[in-house]
Amino acid sequence: DRLLLDGPIFPSYLAGLFLLIGAQTGAAANLALNAHSQFYAIANSVVDSFSCALVCAFASLAFGRKTGLLAGIGLALYAPSIINTQQCYGEPFAYFLLCCWALLLVALSRSLVLGPSTNSSESKLYLLNCFLLALFSGLLMLAKPAFVFLPWLGIAVFLVAIYLGGSKHLAGINKSKSLLALLTFTLGLSLALAPWLGFTRSVSGQMMLVVNRAPQYNLYIGNYLGTDGWKTWPTQPDIPNTMADAKAFVMDEFKTSPLALIGLFLRKIARLTVGVWNEFQYPLGL
Repeated sequence: DRLLLDGPIFPSYLAGLFLLIGAQTGAAANLALNAHSQFYAIANSVVDSFSCALVCAFASLAFGRKTGLLAGIGLALYAPSIINTQQCYGEPFAYFLLCCWALLLVALSRSLVLGPSTNSSESKLYLLNCFLLALFSGLLMLAKPAFVFLPWLGIAVFLVAIYLGGSKHLAGINKSKSLLALLTFTLGLSLALAPWLGFTRSVSGQMMLVVNRAPQYNLYIGNYLGTDGWKTWPTQPDIPNTMADAKAFVMDEFKTSPLALIGLFLRKIARLTVGVWNEFQYPLGL
């Protein structure tokens, strides 16, 4: 169910892991997408280590070295991040993509603030940055249903910041180079999105960036009093097919046990900082 809910990026990551250990042979044949596999734990821990380094890198560029070090150490010690590395879930790889995207955006903003360069190698590096930023923007949009608008929100904030920075940062920008950068960005975004859009069109008859049922599934399972809003596997019965059905279910839960549902809402505040995916209810005082 996680593979279907999260879209194509996480399954592609898993496919890459399978290639490393021999697809359909050896250990891969016996994994069966086990949610608590040591192989996944090792792979996710490696990816998570890169994420910590990336957080340190872009935070250092944006706010200084000391802030970057604190941010990297903070992610390394963040409890939900540690818990997620041992499971076959897409979260560690999704925020790895987010960290890559953030580093590229900060690097691009610094190059614009420092002003246009006439150096040929620096101009090529600038175009490469635009291409990679677009590529990771597309991958980020497909990584999680909630991430569809995230790259555009970040880029909008970046453009507003550049504009408010004053005309000195915008003066001297070559229009032809800007057009080339825009075309490069469009190419990178197309390469990331085209295969998935083509696949959804061939299956459903229309191009879709996100798959159905993820929002209503999360609303349903997160407010299911029978499991205290925790357990998502094995898949619970009667999963709603529409958001309206999910909202109706939550209202029924509230009418039946209002105090219990309010208590569940309050416990979510602590869960966000201690153990987001605590399906097996580790003794964390929650």
